[in-house]
Amino acid sequence: MDADSNPYASPNPLHHDIGAFGGRYRVDSSRTTLREFRDLSGMPLMGTFFWLAMRCGLFRFNQMVIDGPKPFAEDQCDLEELRDPVRSSLLAAMESAEKLGFHSPTYSVSNATGIETHGGAIRMLHDSGQCYLQIIGATSAGFYRGVEAISSATSSPLEILTTTNGPPSYNVPVGMTMQRLVGTPLATLLEKHQQLFGERENLMRFESMADVGAVIDHSSILFHADKVERGIFVEVRDDDPAV
Repeated sequence: MDADSNPYASPNPLHHDIGAFGGRYRVDSSRTTLREFRDLSGMPLMGTFFWLAMRCGLFRFNQMVIDGPKPFAEDQCDLEELRDPVRSSLLAAMESAEKLGFHSPTYSVSNATGIETHGGAIRMLHDSGQCYLQIIGATSAGFYRGVEAISSATSSPLEILTTTNGPPSYNVPVGMTMQRLVGTPLATLLEKHQQLFGERENLMRFESMADVGAVIDHSSILFHADKVERGIFVEVRDDDPAV
């Protein structure tokens, strides 16, 4: 399906389709807001000092290089490509999700250089057809962090509605609504998501993971376009030594 006929295509004229993005991006944290950097760094007090130093050009914090977004259909892997502790943690969360009516898991893997990070995700569809789950985990500097996010979407206008137990990070792009319940168990997360978003008008029904993938692609476009336009994600050239 091309961008002109894709109902999930981004309204942003710079990125009609997920294929318009580059393959690798350097993360320039000096372009974040102070609130974003403090949350992302996990250093409320020292984060302020580092952010101001970066803004003044006294300190650089842009060594991380990440993969650009891939279409959902191409962003899948075999379970064996995920390494522990990411794999074992994701599978444990998946077992809990299956008891709540989530099914049809797909797996994906991601890696970052500079600050070495190995990450993975499991996506699952709910029996109700009204939402899907993303279980995301990553290891960096020997630490593991995992979050869960349940999402629905309205069809007209297209809006992605998410409830997550993950901590604050980047600002939420236009076209997405986020309910953040840090540390909430998955069963409670699903209950709260259904309470807040279950009665929304024009709520999409997901018949398959292909439907889920179309909305995930749209979400990736919104997220990455926002970061590229703000200068946080800078495309890496082929001759960059970090590639």
